[in-house]
Amino acid sequence: MQGQQLVTALSFRLSSIARSLIQFVGRRIAPEHRARLAVQLARIGAHMDIDSCLQILEKALSEQKLDASQLGRLLSAAFSAADADHLPLDLRKQLLTRACAGLDPADIPDALLEHFSALGGSSHHYSQEGEDILLKRLFGDRRSGFYVDIGAHHATRFSNTFALYRRGWRGINVDATPGSMSSFGLLRPRDVNLELAVSDQTDPLRMHLFREGALNTTNAELADSYVAAGWDKTGEIELRPKTLASIMDEFVPPGINVDLLSVDVEGAELAVLRSGNWDVYAPAVIIIEALSTPFAEMHQDPALRYLLARNYEVRFRLFNSVILARAGADFS
Repeated sequence: MQGQQLVTALSFRLSSIARSLIQFVGRRIAPEHRARLAVQLARIGAHMDIDSCLQILEKALSEQKLDASQLGRLLSAAFSAADADHLPLDLRKQLLTRACAGLDPADIPDALLEHFSALGGSSHHYSQEGEDILLKRLFGDRRSGFYVDIGAHHATRFSNTFALYRRGWRGINVDATPGSMSSFGLLRPRDVNLELAVSDQTDPLRMHLFREGALNTTNAELADSYVAAGWDKTGEIELRPKTLASIMDEFVPPGINVDLLSVDVEGAELAVLRSGNWDVYAPAVIIIEALSTPFAEMHQDPALRYLLARNYEVRFRLFNSVILARAGADFS
């Protein structure tokens, strides 16, 4: 009888998204609440709009003691399963906003972010210069892969790898800034997250710290230029670095290929690259920062020259970043 009542409620002239939401959520609530939900929906009948539908569904789900994150995931999953592209723009915005309310950014399904982007005719990204959008051009919609992010800075802010993480990838995030791994522990639990410096040097390194953590660097000359430009320097610390090769040996799982290496260490990129084992680990794609290198002189950058000599080709040049791919690499 409860199922029949629910079907009766669904027989009214509702939008496709409302039907999808009711069907999706109706299967996930306890039977004793399902009848009450059906009665409430039947009362509204043909006058149901998307907001009323969502309010009823949220109330029904709240009785299941779901937290905001669980509720948001249910609603967003229902939205993703619906034929939402045919909805009026204002209804799509209402639903997207409601579905994401109360969610941590890491809990918002990728499909919902794509819908948000489509509303404005744009693409969502986390990277500082859109590197992750270009990575999608190379890797497509691959739902698995492995990255190593050196100078990762933050789990989401300016991240070249968070979009891949959301898509199902995993990897290793490394940053020497004190406390930098706290956001990764919360938002990137599948990853290996390491707070340490990377270099080919064995002697301790001195890191210059800035209020804007993305500027932290072991390059003294670059640090001086930041101070001269007005950035607020907060101190210095001494670090004992590890090599890229040793990190990969310890944390890359056996049999796993490294698909992406991202290196953004404010002027110390070459030291990181030289510390790798290129006979064992040759990532398909590499992102490096090439600060203050004019486009016409790009191939004179020491880190770029190092990679070009190892069979890598420049695919994209952004304001500061360069994306290279190994010649003949398979991105599938």
